[in-house]
Amino acid sequence: MLQRKAIFIGLIIIVCALPGCSIFGGDLPSNRRGVGESARDFLTADDFTSIIVEIDYHTGFGPTPEAVENLRTFIEERLHKPAGVTITLSDEIPTEFDINQRIPQYTRDDIVDFEDEYRDIYNDDNTLAVYFLFVDGIFQPSNGTLGFAYFNTSCTIMGAVVNNLSGNGQFQSPREVLQTNVMIHEFAHLLGLVNDGTPMIQDHEDVNRPNHCNVAGCLMRAFIPTTIEEVRTLDALCIQDLKANGGK
Repeated sequence: MLQRKAIFIGLIIIVCALPGCSIFGGDLPSNRRGVGESARDFLTADDFTSIIVEIDYHTGFGPTPEAVENLRTFIEERLHKPAGVTITLSDEIPTEFDINQRIPQYTRDDIVDFEDEYRDIYNDDNTLAVYFLFVDGIFQPSNGTLGFAYFNTSCTIMGAVVNNLSGNGQFQSPREVLQTNVMIHEFAHLLGLVNDGTPMIQDHEDVNRPNHCNVAGCLMRAFIPTTIEEVRTLDALCIQDLKANGGK
């Protein structure tokens, strides 16, 4: 991980690729698989013709409207979902964060506990359900983490870290830009990038950071700059992989 003195240059996004209802209570096991295992379910319309994204967040740490719409645009550009894309901001979770006190620290198990308590929407018939959780703390054991994917349809964003590193000055990314880059990066891991459920057509996996891209400027690089002004995109090799696995 980067040291504190370097934190404004860029941060690693860590991906915990660990295995693991009708709306409001259905096929829970299908949403408790390993990261990347549902790549084709996302990319194709073979089994799921629509997608619904549920976003829960601690008060004060949720996504901007611009970031939500950027995620929608990415989904529409890369996934075959002819019956449409729905994004819902579901539960606003009361925060206990106090700037005069220690920032909350969460383990992966803590994040799963939040999901168990607050997630409402699971795979149902032809609708694939995705879950985003924005939390008011930092990740342990790696407090520089911006976000991570932990089940086949689940991601968390460390809202306290993202907020601290965005929108606060001329040397920081606008908040909606950093939020977008982190959200789409983690969502792309659910799509199997890089080499984790969606096979590579040409080798472009970072040998030092597995399941990340080695192409300069790609959104799937392991380091996400916190000073850039624009939303990053996937490079041509990542897009080629998604298309070969059934995506757009």
